[in-house]
Amino acid sequence: MKFYYASDREEQDTTLIISGIAILVYIGLNGLREGIQMYQQRFQYLLDPFNIVSWMLYLAALAMVLPLFTDQLDRIQYSCASVTAFLAWFNLLLYLQR
Repeated sequence: MKFYYASDREEQDTTLIISGIAILVYIGLNGLREGIQMYQQRFQYLLDPFNIVSWMLYLAALAMVLPLFTDQLDRIQYSCASVTAFLAWFNLLLYLQR
C-alpha cells in the first residue's frame, strides 16, 4: 500500500493537466492540418487509408484526454488509451511504408 502526500498528489495532477493540454494542442494542430488537406484534395482525401487512421487516432486520443478535465476518470479512458496506442503504432507503420 502506497501513501501519497498532498504535495505528491498536486504534482501528479499538475503533470496530468499539462500533458492533457499538450495532447489537445497536438490534436488541434493536426486536425487543422488534416482539414486543410481535406479541403485541397476533396474526394481523393478519403481514399487514402492513412488519413482515415489519422482521424481515428485523433478521436481516440481526444476521448482518452477529455476525462482528465471533467474529473470523471473511468475504465473507458483506459480502453481509449489502448486504442490510441495501437492506432499510433499502426500510423507509424503506414508512415514507414511510404
